[in-house]
Amino acid sequence: MRFHDILEDIFSSKVKISVVKILFRYPEKKFSGRELARVVNASPSRVWEILNFLQRYGIIESARIGNTIAWNLNKSSIFSKELSKVFHLEKKMFRDLKHKITHLFKKRLFVKRVILFGSVAHGKESPESDIDLLIVVKKENDKKIARDIIQQLNPVFLSLYGNMISEIIYSEKEWLAKRNTPLAKNIESNGEVLFEREAA
Repeated sequence: MRFHDILEDIFSSKVKISVVKILFRYPEKKFSGRELARVVNASPSRVWEILNFLQRYGIIESARIGNTIAWNLNKSSIFSKELSKVFHLEKKMFRDLKHKITHLFKKRLFVKRVILFGSVAHGKESPESDIDLLIVVKKENDKKIARDIIQQLNPVFLSLYGNMISEIIYSEKEWLAKRNTPLAKNIESNGEVLFEREAA
């Protein structure tokens, strides 16, 4: 294996990164090239090229199972061990983001529900994407308090993550009236509930 400019080679394309992510996400699983190609939505020939490239670095290993060559993470590779820290950090950052939001609103008794939606929730954000939140509060007057909290939080989030919160805030009464709108249905179906207070 090489010892210089390795990261430039591994992270040189989105398809390479996608293949590596899948292999690290399922370190015990053996994948065929065609299976990986379907998962990352790339051509089998391109994925085959990437797999051979990763094997040259010792990141993955292969074995013949019947008529198929199966690929899996080489967990004993020093490079695999170090790379796993990078992907762990990515997961940790997202967990940390959700924890901060949940902790902030959970202690405010007037907040009834917080849903993360949009590109960040779906893992399709750009570096400049907003963190989209739907916040349901008890009364109309509570909406201003929630907005003030977010205004105070946004400089912190901008410094930590490079992103700011973009909020939709409804009172419970408004939310009940709007739950059947296309936007509300989409948020409920595709968003992630970060916090929901049980009825007293």
